[in-house]
Amino acid sequence: MKISKNILQFLSELKLNNNRNWFIENKDRFTEIQSELISLTGYLLSEIEKFDQSVKGVDPKSCIFRMVESNF
Repeated sequence: MKISKNILQFLSELKLNNNRNWFIENKDRFTEIQSELISLTGYLLSEIEKFDQSVKGVDPKSCIFRMVESNF
C-alpha cells in the first residue's frame, strides 16, 4: 500500500493554507483523506505487528490527530 497522491496533495495544500476558511472550504476533502489515512495507518500497524507485538490491537484512529476547527 502506498500513500495516495490525494493525501500528499491535501497535506501540501494544508501546509500553505493552514487557516479556518481554507479548512471549511476543504472539509469534504479532509473527510475523504481522513478515511484514507485510517486505512493506511491500519495497514502499517498490521505490518509493524509482524515484528513488534506491542502494536497488536491498536486502533488506527487513535494514531491520527484530529483537526479541530477551534485551533484555527
